[in-house]
Amino acid sequence: MRLVLFALLLPAFTVGQTWTQIPDFPDHERDDGAVFVIGNQAYCGTGLLPWWSSTRDMHVLNLDNDMWSEGNDLPEGEERQYVAAFASETAGYFVGGYIGSNNFLNDVWKYNPASGQWMDLGTCPFDERGGALTWVLNGTAYVIGGRNADSNALDEVWAFDLATETWSERNPLPMGGRWRSAGAVLNGVGYLIHGRDENGHFQKGLYAYDSENDSWDWQSDFPGDGRSHAAMAAIGENLLVFGGSDSLNQFHGDLWQFHPPSGMWTQLEDIPAPGRRGGIHFAHGNDFYFITGLAAGSEHLKEAWKYGWPSSVNTLPEKEPLLVFPNPANDHLRIAEIDGSPGQVTIFNAAGQPVWHEPTGESTDRISLQHLPNGWYRVVFENAQHRRAASIVIAR
Repeated sequence: MRLVLFALLLPAFTVGQTWTQIPDFPDHERDDGAVFVIGNQAYCGTGLLPWWSSTRDMHVLNLDNDMWSEGNDLPEGEERQYVAAFASETAGYFVGGYIGSNNFLNDVWKYNPASGQWMDLGTCPFDERGGALTWVLNGTAYVIGGRNADSNALDEVWAFDLATETWSERNPLPMGGRWRSAGAVLNGVGYLIHGRDENGHFQKGLYAYDSENDSWDWQSDFPGDGRSHAAMAAIGENLLVFGGSDSLNQFHGDLWQFHPPSGMWTQLEDIPAPGRRGGIHFAHGNDFYFITGLAAGSEHLKEAWKYGWPSSVNTLPEKEPLLVFPNPANDHLRIAEIDGSPGQVTIFNAAGQPVWHEPTGESTDRISLQHLPNGWYRVVFENAQHRRAASIVIAR
């Protein structure tokens, strides 16, 4: 019998991911604020305060040291929540929002960090709305969905050319309207997940947007219930989905990873704090930030959290890839050609936690996987000189 071995390409694996609380947002508690990131500065502000009024204040988080400084507020009278925010390399933009009493906005404000000034760019070519999804893809910012004064979840998609600052309309969302969905851009593809539809239902579908063909394709369903006010970010080759609230008004603190090439969902470490929704969130480098938000009982928050994503397992030089089989695996795993040298074998889960560890020997000839759930893992052999590693999927 001839044994066929093959390698399954998966993302570079990391260990040691963890939540860290950084200094609180330096002003009042709030939810549904907005952020844009330029360089190493995150410009955070607006939102709904605990006494149910909107705000226009801005604060700046230095992403090199996670320290706050006072920012330049929106002009007086421009308080709002549910802003659509995005940035070019040199400027930040706020689009629309909500100011209470069923009053929605469709104006555009541009912030110049060099001068510290806000500029009114007038109104959009579309109706007032708030709670739209935004991301920037290939030099174009997209404003997707949202809700209007008639409480309708919108299916419109508008594109804003950052070079010319002009608008154009794109094809509508084929799955219908979405309000307070989450999204991110990964490898030139825009992604949308969750949100509430025209009937107020909480959705769980993940969709990918092809900007060249102006088309959307379903990718996967979220493993849990549908949600709104959740967060999404892209780090490395993965999408992270965090928090939100569901149809039972439960507030979640779970963090999930989705790997588009394999279609695999993996649950990571929950935030070590109550579940939350509607926070200011973004990714920078290998870090995911979630700041402020709303917890159960209408508790507005000012906490700031960061989920770190280190770049490597360790600093030992890596030799050729480790040869493992079968892959995908079911109940066991074999490792081929460890050179007979003494060392250790460790299996890490997607959260970077070791779930199996033994010195090389008989126990590493046939490794039982029966205690491990489906998902992707990193198998690492290392000794004093080098390390060899392989990514595997357990699929039953």
